[in-house]
Amino acid sequence: MLRFVLGRALSGRTDEICRRIAECVKSGNEPVLIVPEQFSFESEKMILSLLGDSGAQKVRVLSFSRLCDEVENIYGGGAKGELSEADKIILINTALK
Repeated sequence: MLRFVLGRALSGRTDEICRRIAECVKSGNEPVLIVPEQFSFESEKMILSLLGDSGAQKVRVLSFSRLCDEVENIYGGGAKGELSEADKIILINTALK
């Protein structure tokens, strides 16, 4: 389930996220935390200090670019269809020239 945690500065968003992640891990789920690129390392450190080694291994902290990479790996977004015979001939001719 996707949940947004919104609020003003110093409103307790980070504490709320930590609480929800800890609840998810305790209930046996494997939460995914999506953060901006520049915040991924600090988020991983925060999760590690909150849950310890074994709990932190159950949480995936993904930046937007890592999320795109995972989706591409799972669903084959980078894979294209096979070349047709005509395309193969054109490539071979180009390589030979």
